[in-house]
Amino acid sequence: MERSISSSRGLTLIEMIVTLAILGTFLSLLSFHLVGLSNLWLNRTDDDFFEQHVDGVTLFLDKALEASEAAVSTTGGGEDGDELPVQWQRFPGASDIEDPLLFFRQKEAPALLVREGRRLPAIEAYLHFEEDLGLSILWYSKLDAEEIEREEDLFRTPVSEFVTKIEYAYYEREDDDWEREDDPLEEDNNDTFRLPDFLILTFAHPEKGERERFLRIPQRSPDLPLF
Repeated sequence: MERSISSSRGLTLIEMIVTLAILGTFLSLLSFHLVGLSNLWLNRTDDDFFEQHVDGVTLFLDKALEASEAAVSTTGGGEDGDELPVQWQRFPGASDIEDPLLFFRQKEAPALLVREGRRLPAIEAYLHFEEDLGLSILWYSKLDAEEIEREEDLFRTPVSEFVTKIEYAYYEREDDDWEREDDPLEEDNNDTFRLPDFLILTFAHPEKGERERFLRIPQRSPDLPLF
């Protein structure tokens, strides 16, 4: 009787060991399979990420510029007194940046421009590019206008660190041709810049290469020929 019980217990232990071995092998194979699937998913996401980023940034900027309110031009881009939705303008107060930047204003900040988790009304914003930092938006709400005394008082919202170059496209009506410039063109004997018809952004990724996107600058003359 005791022998039978001992034999039964020994067989159960062996079965448990074999079962655990089979289960361990199965889990190992499953883990390798999951790692393989995750690598495929991550690679696919990495491949798509740069394209999605470029398209998303372009769409955001395009909508932000389209929604800009007209403002009186004081630093170029048209005759004094013209109302332009986008214009060249310098920072309020003191700044190390001497040249004006592309400036726009909106009744309410776009979704990306938030402070303390909320969007502010009546914002004024500047497109700011630095080679080491990429493209950013420097902005403030007119509610805080009295507190803006220097560049450091502005809020900085990074837009894309992949933007490595900005160019300016101008349509020359007399020649019926386009000019593509590394720097904005200056008005003749006026010490101001001409407002470009398009802004050309170059996005660069060390593995994915470069992508170019064109942003139309809203202005008084919407009927422009294609490149």
